[in-house]
Amino acid sequence: MAARALLAWLATAALAAVTAGASCGGVMAQQRIADAGGLVVTARAGESSFDAPAAPTAPWAQVIAQAAQDNGLPPAFLTRLLNQESTMFTLAVSRAGAMGIAQFMPGTAAARGLDDPFDPFKAIPAAARYLADLRRQFGNLGLAAAAYNAGAGRVSSWLRGTSELPAETRDYVLRITGSSAEDWAANRADASAISAGVPARPPIVSPAVAATTRVLPAVPAAAAPRAANRAERGRASAKKPTAEAELCASVAAGGRGCILQTAY
Repeated sequence: MAARALLAWLATAALAAVTAGASCGGVMAQQRIADAGGLVVTARAGESSFDAPAAPTAPWAQVIAQAAQDNGLPPAFLTRLLNQESTMFTLAVSRAGAMGIAQFMPGTAAARGLDDPFDPFKAIPAAARYLADLRRQFGNLGLAAAAYNAGAGRVSSWLRGTSELPAETRDYVLRITGSSAEDWAANRADASAISAGVPARPPIVSPAVAATTRVLPAVPAAAAPRAANRAERGRASAKKPTAEAELCASVAAGGRGCILQTAY
């Protein structure tokens, strides 16, 4: 009899617990903390944290596309970077304190005028503007991604040869762009080289990138009249290329082959 009474009590207690959980509207579920890949994923009140990470094309595809267009970035590059940062989870918080879909640190968010890193409609455009600024500072998308991850100061020191680039950042750049940070650094062109339409150094790419790129056909220098070449150089100087593809096209038109980066 005592055993039967104990079983009845346990069943009643279990039913009460289930009922209480349901009446709370899944509060415990909303407060769940999932530790995966260094991210502590939390949820605000009233929002579920059980949703699977969004695919790179949803649900923020339109916001990403517009932010990329407004800042001259390839949408695929911005999509991959955000997916690498947070798997598109808008409420992600890292152990270091980086917040939201674009993983802004508090100091960086304040410096960039971002008042709510957890709002993707604010964070995604802010990330795109920041990346565009880093691209102008360092010369290409790969180094911009490195600076976004490790900080502009760390990347500048690495380029000067006074510090190492963290392994995490090297992997980050490779995953997003398909090329190593060293490849991007080797292809960094200074302002005078860009305005003249010639690369500062010969193109160097990793095997992974070479396998997924197309080569623009080189125009033999002897095949074009010198006057045409001078005119082409003048046009290249008048309009400074603003993207890797534009730089590549101007180099090819000047009689040099060029590898056009297609794997972002």
